[in-house]
Amino acid sequence: MKKILIFAVLIISTNGLLHAQNWDMKYYIDYDNDYRGAAMATYYNNSEIKVVEEKLKSKGRDLDKLTKTNFWLCKKALDEWDVKDGETYLIICAATRYSEDFIMIMATIENDGQSFSWWGKSVSEEDWE
Repeated sequence: MKKILIFAVLIISTNGLLHAQNWDMKYYIDYDNDYRGAAMATYYNNSEIKVVEEKLKSKGRDLDKLTKTNFWLCKKALDEWDVKDGETYLIICAATRYSEDFIMIMATIENDGQSFSWWGKSVSEEDWE
């Protein structure tokens, strides 16, 4: 977990203090649908996206599809922001705040903030060794 946090701090540090405002994995629960997990999102401007994509390119396994729980977690993390179309966010989702396996999603907001296009990776602590 330490390596994951170090990597996350490196990503954040390349993007200034703006991102520090929401660098906190929050735990969410939806009892009605039995969804639960930890997630966080941080904003990236267009010039920063390529740097993040390059850092993530060789890590983990590409995702083709999100589970219902992970999609819900992405939306919960994005709900912490006042999103606008065209903005891009890095979202991290995991079973708990202390999980060694997690997903990283780059999401671009669309349709007046009602949806997002994305690409993502499934990664683990071992991917950073």
